[in-house]
Amino acid sequence: MKYVVSNYGAGITVGLLDKETAEQDMNLAHNLFNVNSTEYLFHGSINFRTLKEFKRLLAFKQYYKQWENYWSNGGKEYSNLQFWKKAFRAANKELNTSVSYNNFMDQITASNNHYDIGCYQD
Repeated sequence: MKYVVSNYGAGITVGLLDKETAEQDMNLAHNLFNVNSTEYLFHGSINFRTLKEFKRLLAFKQYYKQWENYWSNGGKEYSNLQFWKKAFRAANKELNTSVSYNNFMDQITASNNHYDIGCYQD
């Protein structure tokens, strides 16, 4: 497994379990979708608005891999639409094989029972 998905408020949080790709995933998600990421859970975690947005991140990753392979192998005639079709097929496959679903954010929220009152008390 590379990813753990949890419901978190109105969106989802994706825990990154693969140490080698965690930084790349966080940077790509921030640059593409302007989402927040943190490093204190797993090897990092990313907050998305929807699962569809996470699926788009996986598709972009696959798209860039295919693009790199395409140019390293000589760059024959190829349609951009074909790149995207293959990328979304690979993203769907990765979503079904490399992603587990666990509400770890509910467990973390339940374990943090302390209340920060702040500086001012009236």
